[in-house]
Amino acid sequence: MGLLDKAAKFEARSSSGLLSKIEASSLVKNNKSLIANLSDIDKIQKGRNWLTDVLPLLQEILKADGGTVLVIENGSNDLVHWSSVGLDETTRRRLHIPITDIDDKCHLITDKNQFEQWRRYLSIRMMIDLNSILFIPLAQFNDIDVLFMFFNISQNISLDDIENINRRLNQNYEKDEALNLGDYNLVTKVELEDSIRTLYEQNEMDHVFLTINAKTFIQQLPSQRDIDRFRLTQELLVLIQKLAGTKAKYFNLPDHIIIAFPTPRRINVNLWINQLNISLRKLYLTDSLDIKSISQITSLSREQFSIERILE
Repeated sequence: MGLLDKAAKFEARSSSGLLSKIEASSLVKNNKSLIANLSDIDKIQKGRNWLTDVLPLLQEILKADGGTVLVIENGSNDLVHWSSVGLDETTRRRLHIPITDIDDKCHLITDKNQFEQWRRYLSIRMMIDLNSILFIPLAQFNDIDVLFMFFNISQNISLDDIENINRRLNQNYEKDEALNLGDYNLVTKVELEDSIRTLYEQNEMDHVFLTINAKTFIQQLPSQRDIDRFRLTQELLVLIQKLAGTKAKYFNLPDHIIIAFPTPRRINVNLWINQLNISLRKLYLTDSLDIKSISQITSLSREQFSIERILE
């Protein structure tokens, strides 16, 4: 049984004693203006930024102190932080929740005794001020893909309100395959150098190195409200791998992404960068992104290779 199975369940048909407890908490007054505001969800453009755009809207509708959206981490059954509003850095870093702890229905927790089950995911400061946690999962084919969490809701809200929010979100939600995050662990400069020297030992031909400034890449993206930098870099690497396939090797540094191409035949890296730029502009719905301006191309033989030359 997951943690949320022990929490209060929001079900529209519920008539149990639990419902009267929630009513007593003053969160059950039906608010017509809240329902009217839900139509704003329909106005948000579908696509890559939908989750990050709908998050602050929901925070405003619910009058919550903070909120976050979690997505499934590729290769695991864990939900990880994707974007947030009003949360501190400690909480954003701790939000890594096994999906087995999440139920597929909306839940509101107002019992302080149940907050203890979530202490490991929240900062001390958040725990001190906590009075409610609302969980809103989104799913396709009965599998949870996304989880919204909101903290300290001050809006008077009823069971029907919660169901309406969940229904409206699921009507607009379209699973974004790009959010299937890859498994590209961060490497140090020493690890990068060792890995590339191994590449030269396996294949002595020249290599072309494409170095992308990950920090500047994120700064170019529009409407990325507090999106986790590491997750965005992972997403970029997933797209790069789709375009380059097994012909290249990929390395994820804290501020740079390195793609190493062996060159048995001269590779037109400039053309490849143009293709990547087109794909990224479609993904992020922007014409301002320019990968070429934040990357460098370096062609080096085994004798010429040095970390400094590909990171300069």
